[in-house]
Amino acid sequence: VLSDEEQGGAFGASFLVEEHAELFAGVRHAIGEFGGFSFPMIGKRVYPIQVAEKQRAVVRLVAEGDAGHGALGGPGSAVTALAQSTRRIGKKGLPVHITPVGAKTLDGMADAVGSPLSGVLRTLNREAISGAVLRALGDRAAAIGPMLRNTATVTHLAAGDRDAINVVPATAEANLDCRVLPGYGAENLLAELRPLLAPGVHAEVEVFEHVDPAVDWSLYPLLARLLSDADPTGFPVPMLLAGVTDGRHFGRLGIQHHGFLPMQLPPELQFQSLLHAADERVPIAALDFGAAILTRLLAAYTG
Repeated sequence: VLSDEEQGGAFGASFLVEEHAELFAGVRHAIGEFGGFSFPMIGKRVYPIQVAEKQRAVVRLVAEGDAGHGALGGPGSAVTALAQSTRRIGKKGLPVHITPVGAKTLDGMADAVGSPLSGVLRTLNREAISGAVLRALGDRAAAIGPMLRNTATVTHLAAGDRDAINVVPATAEANLDCRVLPGYGAENLLAELRPLLAPGVHAEVEVFEHVDPAVDWSLYPLLARLLSDADPTGFPVPMLLAGVTDGRHFGRLGIQHHGFLPMQLPPELQFQSLLHAADERVPIAALDFGAAILTRLLAAYTG
């Protein structure tokens, strides 16, 4: 992970790949964030190992409406149309798609937890009904849902002049932070967003990082075995990461990136709740657990 990983990697990983690819000649595998930590599921410890990740996109919504005076109301205003659109996007979500990696993730989790939850997880692999199942599960599927659909999250809104409260603006804009499944492109994303937009609102893709390499599974069995050896009661599973990492840039060179930072966490301390939190931390015992596994990985990989 390089210094600007949180800002897209243009001056870090992307720069190295584009300007200094020779540094990585002969490299086939890489490890880094995001995976390898324990995740509690109905009393079982599941260890998701990242084998693929989504693609990053930024979409701008632009609303156009009637300008006017605030005292006269604004039912056809750009702000109202934009608000209707962003509410629909946040409430409804985008359609479900079962990718090959997503299917393997669900199957691995189903094998780990056993009946009766395994039946529910396998039902999610049926694309025709998985959306309804996710809605029924609600918050219990919060960690699974983003692996099964493209996502669009409203992160920025702009309209009007705060010093001119009585003016109804003619335009309003919103930025969407989007994550797109492997195998899907910018047009697929726009096609899913358009039905959710109110009249007078259009969407345009400002950034789309098309990084969609094939998954190289050759290292995965070793990673899973090392975790199983360290925790015989745990269940390693492959994972499609709902976010993005610097690994996507190295994928352009044919390097398979695995999110593999092994940590055995107590069930009350979930990694997702600690990530970027005010008190971001992991127990010292979890670091010791991971350091021992990484030492064995390096020894095994070098033969």
